[in-house]
This record gives sequence, structure tokens and C-alpha cells, in this order.
Amino acid sequence: MSIPFTSDELKIMEGKYAALARKYGVSLNYVIMIAKGERETNTRISKVIMADIRATIEFFTPISND
Repeated sequence: MSIPFTSDELKIMEGKYAALARKYGVSLNYVIMIAKGERETNTRISKVIMADIRATIEFFTPISND
């Protein structure tokens, strides 16, 4: 299984996994495993969590001033 996010993107998520776990009523480890690619995203809930992780990373990624 490949890691879906870079190490920089995973750093952005630090401290935000718990909020997603509470939101979806799952364990903190479950959310972290999905983010790190250690858990398949083959269920509805895991796909929704993955989409929220992507949205969170996009929201918190700094915009470059190029």
C-alpha cells in the first residue's frame, strides 16, 4: 500500500486527527492509519475520512506568493 500523502502534508495534519475521529465516531488510530496508507479506504466511512483529510490539508496548506 502506498502512502497517499507526503511527510509535509502529514505534518499539517498533526493535532487534527482527533477532531476527525470525534466527528466520525472512530478511533484516533483508525484516522491516522488511513492518512498514512496503512488502512484500505474501501468502506464508505474510510472514503469520507480520506476526503476530509484531503480537504483539511488543502485548507491549511500555505498559499505561495509566486
